[in-house]
Amino acid sequence: MPFHTDFRRIVLTLSDALDLVGVDDVGHGKRVGIMAAECAAVMGLEEDERSFLFDLGLLHDIGVSSTRVHQHLVTEFDWPEAWRHCRTGHDLLADFGPLSVMAEPILHHHTPWNRLRDEDVPSELALRANLILLTDRVDAMAASFHADKTVLAHAERIRDQIQSHSETYFAPELVAHFLEASRTEAFWLRLESPPRRRTCRPNSRNPSANSWISVTCASSRSSSRASSMPKAPSRPNIRWA
Repeated sequence: MPFHTDFRRIVLTLSDALDLVGVDDVGHGKRVGIMAAECAAVMGLEEDERSFLFDLGLLHDIGVSSTRVHQHLVTEFDWPEAWRHCRTGHDLLADFGPLSVMAEPILHHHTPWNRLRDEDVPSELALRANLILLTDRVDAMAASFHADKTVLAHAERIRDQIQSHSETYFAPELVAHFLEASRTEAFWLRLESPPRRRTCRPNSRNPSANSWISVTCASSRSSSRASSMPKAPSRPNIRWA
């Protein structure tokens, strides 16, 4: 008898499980996905590609299985061992048909832009992977400010840091799109706001946002559970490169 399931539910369930690895950093994947989709919208990409990049953001750290690894990733700009969870994530998804298309971007999502060019990685793959690296590093820089909701106050510093790594870590065109997407306060406030089921309504003025509204709604229960867990020691700010 055939077994049918909702692909979106699979992605959300995996994302909720990954959130728990961070302990005191719940929602990292969702924030990366939201930022990737926002940048994709500024780039004028089709809805299917925006949705794919959002899902890729949700699951980009599927190879992370310990809080220790997560802590290194969010406190070091370029941790030398980051490649290990990229390889693990790739291997987990490469043979799983519905998500296998994410395997290669996940493999390269901590590879700096100049190396992607030197290794002749195909353009579409390189841009997908590098957009996830860029938004992942943005969230790592912002991580220590989420608890007290002061991300907006540090937005310009984060933007400056991303711009300073253009052409080396990040593709110049992606940096430009990120700077355009992140110039509004709404971009940063969206990252600070905890998901609440009662506020999950379609956005009539920005239909492209509706594809990830359901994700923040679905994650509200796991966020509530996480808030009742013992708090981990406060994390130091990321060590800037």
